[in-house]
Amino acid sequence: MATRPSQKISVPSAEADQPKLVQVGIIAVVCFAIGVLWPTLWGASLVPSVPGTETEEKQKAKPKSDAPERPVDPTREVPVAANVPQLAVGAANGSPRAEVQKALVVNCRDDQDRRLEQCDEPAFDDVAKPKLEGLVACSSAANAAGSLSIGFDLDFTKQKVVKVSSGKSGTLDGATTDALVDCAKREFSGVSLDSVAHTHAHYLMFYTVQFSPSGAPAAALADAPEPTVTANGFATVIWNSARVRTQPDGGDVAERLLYGTRVAVTGRQGDWYRVRYDAKGSEGWVHKNALAL
Repeated sequence: MATRPSQKISVPSAEADQPKLVQVGIIAVVCFAIGVLWPTLWGASLVPSVPGTETEEKQKAKPKSDAPERPVDPTREVPVAANVPQLAVGAANGSPRAEVQKALVVNCRDDQDRRLEQCDEPAFDDVAKPKLEGLVACSSAANAAGSLSIGFDLDFTKQKVVKVSSGKSGTLDGATTDALVDCAKREFSGVSLDSVAHTHAHYLMFYTVQFSPSGAPAAALADAPEPTVTANGFATVIWNSARVRTQPDGGDVAERLLYGTRVAVTGRQGDWYRVRYDAKGSEGWVHKNALAL
């Protein structure tokens, strides 16, 4: 009968069963070093950079320019189109300009051609202003610089403009005035008054047209004082006390007129009427709101 070989079982001692701390420590140190050094070696960053800054390496890699850097001014704003001053219409292309000022009703008459004391203002502006502004197309307006006083005799029994004439208060020379009035006569020759609201049969109205030549600054037109338009007629004071001034808009107070006082109107400048208010022929300026024509 064959015999089996015997098996030997060995049990390690307590000292041999303990872990080798030295080896574990070395492995831990190596792993820590690798974890700390590898981002630097590969150029990676474990945390994001501060916004607006660059790493030192990227700054060094930038090509240097010979031109010095310009400091940024935080108070400087980029101009926008809305902040660019705009010139008046016609200034950009160098064309002449014409500005039509408010009309003055000099007198009115009934259908028997009798002159009336109280005049309203017919709605003639919508017809007159476009055509007066269109006078810049006349050859005589190319170098015109000044004001044109132009009158219209409106006959509502015939529904047309029966006369166009120049006034005395214009500042243009005689030849330019005559040429512009001739242009206006052609423009208004076929105009119908059918759609113009009115009260009386006949009116005499004057307009002032301020001309500015090609290339003139737009501000010169805006700053020019309004000319005085000659007028004749009568008005009644409708304020309890209307101040009469030596000059329109800011002159000294020369007199005060009570409600119901009748005055003779001799001229107009903007919103002010020049009136003759006593038997001596004294004249002064009264605001239009204080008077009823």
